[in-house]
Amino acid sequence: MQAQPVPTVTRITQKQLLTYLKRKWLQGEHVALLGQTGTGKTTLASRIVDIRSFVVVIAVKRRDETLELFKKQGYKVIKKWPADYPFKKVIFWNKPDSLSDDLGKQALAIHRAFNDIYLAGGWAIYMDEVGYLAGSLGLGRDIGVLLNQARSNHVSVIVAMTRPASVIARVPKEALNQARHIVIFKYTNIDEIEACAKVAGISKATMLGYQEQLKRYPKGNTDALYVGKDDLFIVTP
Repeated sequence: MQAQPVPTVTRITQKQLLTYLKRKWLQGEHVALLGQTGTGKTTLASRIVDIRSFVVVIAVKRRDETLELFKKQGYKVIKKWPADYPFKKVIFWNKPDSLSDDLGKQALAIHRAFNDIYLAGGWAIYMDEVGYLAGSLGLGRDIGVLLNQARSNHVSVIVAMTRPASVIARVPKEALNQARHIVIFKYTNIDEIEACAKVAGISKATMLGYQEQLKRYPKGNTDALYVGKDDLFIVTP
């Protein structure tokens, strides 16, 4: 399918996007970040979630250098939920002891944390590895329920996806459509572009047109498309 002509989109910087989200991102609304490895999803996420007062980052890897971004912002690592400390910004890190560690045990710990965070209300949950959570840990249903129901208890969910086509296969598309603020980085794979379109709730042809516009900006893969409730932007570093 050929890309169709689409209106030229207003260009803003990431700093301007953050200023915009401070006004537009309401507590209980969800955010989706879609982009290939190395595009800067985690860096942008660390800036977006800093808007919120109560944030929990879900970490799953035994070693994860990206967490340093959050630690530098004062996030404290906890191993169980709820935290025993009066921290407002935490990293829930139920890291495996080995490659063969019991994935069911890890999944159960995160499932319980999701439930408690939802019941507590008022939190923002960031999932950097939503593909792994939904796939290897089998938490696709939990993530879907959170996206569908968390807003009622003022919980915001921020999901980052490297391969959205894989995530859609495990998390109901209608749940992913609950995201009200979506940032889509450059993709070349047609299946992933189609998946991005489904998450954003626009046609595949229109998404191809926007991806063509992204190619005009010479910043590698770090330029992105923002799709919001009311606005559409090209976001550059």
